[in-house]
Amino acid sequence: MNEKQDDKGSQDASQVNGATPESSTPVSIVPENKLSWGVALLADSVVRFHERFQTGSHNPNYPALSIKDRLYDRQRLFTEELVEYQIALEDESEQATLEELVDMIYVLIGHLESAGPAGITALNTVREKNDRKTNENYGTNKDGKITKRDMEVGL
Repeated sequence: MNEKQDDKGSQDASQVNGATPESSTPVSIVPENKLSWGVALLADSVVRFHERFQTGSHNPNYPALSIKDRLYDRQRLFTEELVEYQIALEDESEQATLEELVDMIYVLIGHLESAGPAGITALNTVREKNDRKTNENYGTNKDGKITKRDMEVGL
C-alpha cells in the first residue's frame, strides 16, 4: 500500500502528484474511480503544459490583465475546440468525438488555471454548491436538467 493511501486505497487530493489544494475540503480519489483520477491527471497536465509553454498563469503578460481579460484572450481556444467537437459529433467516430470533448475540458481547465487562485476558488464554490444538492430540493426538469424543485412546476 502506498504510504499516502489509507487502508481502503483512497488518496487525499493534496497527495495527487504532490500538489496541495487551495480548499481544505478533503477529497478521496479512489483508484477504482477512473474518471476522478483521469480528471485529476488532466488538470495536472494542463498546469505542466502552461508551465512548459509559458501560457495560462505562467504567461508573463497575464499579471497586468484582469481575469475577465485573460478569459477573453483565451475564448478563441474554446471556440475552436467547440467547433471541432460539434463536427466530430456529426461526422466522426465515438472515440474521436470523446477526444474532442476532452480537448474542450482541457482548454476549460486551462481557463481556470489562467485565473490563478480565483479560478480555484470558483472551482471549489461550484463543486461544493453541487455537492449540497439533494433529491429533496432538486429534480430533473423536462429537458433533463437538474433544477431546484420550487423553480420548476411539476417537479
